[in-house]
Amino acid sequence: MSSFQEYWDAIPPITKVLLIGSMFTTTLTSFSMVNPGKLIFNPYLVWHGFEIWRLFTNFFFFGKFSFAFLMTMMILARFGSALESDPFRTSTVGGSADYLFAVLFIAALLLPVGYFMQLPVLSGSLVFGIVYLWSKRNPESPVSVWGFRFTGSKYSFYVITMTRKKALFYADNINFMLSVYYIH
Repeated sequence: MSSFQEYWDAIPPITKVLLIGSMFTTTLTSFSMVNPGKLIFNPYLVWHGFEIWRLFTNFFFFGKFSFAFLMTMMILARFGSALESDPFRTSTVGGSADYLFAVLFIAALLLPVGYFMQLPVLSGSLVFGIVYLWSKRNPESPVSVWGFRFTGSKYSFYVITMTRKKALFYADNINFMLSVYYIH
């Protein structure tokens, strides 16, 4: 069995940045070192208060430590690493540059959605966008979650089903569905 250090060293750099940023913001908010209100996406404060960091920190903020946070980090580590390690066939730059462009593109598409739907946190939608992009690139890859087997093309819909426990038209679900539409 491999050690945590070997597992961590195998994670590509952009995925590491996303994981470290998420752990950092979660640690700061869980121990009340930073008010979560300072991390959320608030367009008024971005434009009128020049709080530019809100355009980025809302993608790293997942709330406090919980089992759901741990599962989200595992999903991000697995599918983000897989997507970053397998470069797109559009350039010769490499996997990390392509993956960074994809993450920034997803984030840029989610910001207007967050603005119009008044969603303060877009981190879950970013992770879902990464999972959805992976599932479109690997439609026949087998995925097993708690004994249930899926193909890659169905995994993103499994994630929606398992992570959304509220009504279908809850704002977060609509945000997830819009991220699917934009990426597709």
